[in-house]
Amino acid sequence: MAGSGAVNKDFLKAIRKTEVILLNAEYDIVIDGSNLINHSEKGVTKLIPSRLIKAIRKVELLGYIPLTCIDRSTYSQAKKQKKPLEGSIEDFAKLIDEEGMRFMNRDDEMIDHALQCGALILTNDRFKKWKDGTEKTKLDIDWDMVDDKLVQWWFEDGFFMPELLKKSSQTSKQSGKTATIRINKLANSDRNKT
Repeated sequence: MAGSGAVNKDFLKAIRKTEVILLNAEYDIVIDGSNLINHSEKGVTKLIPSRLIKAIRKVELLGYIPLTCIDRSTYSQAKKQKKPLEGSIEDFAKLIDEEGMRFMNRDDEMIDHALQCGALILTNDRFKKWKDGTEKTKLDIDWDMVDDKLVQWWFEDGFFMPELLKKSSQTSKQSGKTATIRINKLANSDRNKT
């Protein structure tokens, strides 16, 4: 295992250098990975990365192309053992790499990207602090559009259960329409500012 430390250091360097540029990605659902791996039971929160695989495979089975996002702070909590992690940090890093997950600094980056792609957002987070202005965002986010894109999830007897139907051709047409509406809104708001 002499090489695993070097791999982990290289992986961490790559995380620090990674900037979020995903505007042309072809995804129809963005998975809030940090929301999904946090599991609270009896007042103790632990991180369970294996939940991500169940979620990714389920949405793929339903016909969606997922992008899973992880907050850098969630990864840091796992690495620094601030929250108990199921499995090793090396296995978590490998999972992130093998599944092509993307690191984000904040949820608003993930939300903005999902809206730009016309993608659904798989999360149980309702972003209340952002909506009520308690937490500021640097991005112009249409929260009504976000609410329309939110998809909740739960686990039942160990199975991942998204509030999501099997994808039809109608879904992809609607996603494109939503992206067009958002682009038009942004263009109009820019014209109004000038």
